[in-house]
Amino acid sequence: MDNTGIKWGVIGAVSTLVISLVTYLIGPKFYIQGGSWIGLVALIVILVMAGKEERTKLGGFANFQELLRPIFMTYIITAVASTILQVIMYKVVDPGLADLTKQISLESLQKMKGMLGEEGYESAMEEMEKQDFGGSVRQYIVGLAMNILIGFGVSALIAAIIKRTRPENLDPYSTVEKP
Repeated sequence: MDNTGIKWGVIGAVSTLVISLVTYLIGPKFYIQGGSWIGLVALIVILVMAGKEERTKLGGFANFQELLRPIFMTYIITAVASTILQVIMYKVVDPGLADLTKQISLESLQKMKGMLGEEGYESAMEEMEKQDFGGSVRQYIVGLAMNILIGFGVSALIAAIIKRTRPENLDPYSTVEKP
């Protein structure tokens, strides 16, 4: 496949599927609590790999813009796949995940009670009780949009870190220094 962003985006989508299924099979609670952290680490590795492959294709040197495109494309494809998978998991495979997510969130809030104070805790509990943890179509779309915005920042950071400027004494058509 010639397009680095699409290639690594598909790899990211498949890895999201595999990580989600494995963590769900370990246990739904682990899927909710640990799956996202494992997926995040895998995503960062995949984004870096996409950027490095593109840099290699460009002769070992690439500027920020040249790397941002394939890295961000990888992120977008992975984020869309992840959102679709989440809808399938919560709406089709195991609708009980919504209740489990709510229970885990309530337990986390209970642990933070001391930091929030009584009034803050009560307010947070009321908001959490109203929340639909199964997710509406609007929630998934807004969540995906926010994810993509954050992904742009992550992609830009990775592109800035792995860019490599061509030295001025290097022939632009080769990787061999000029005499």
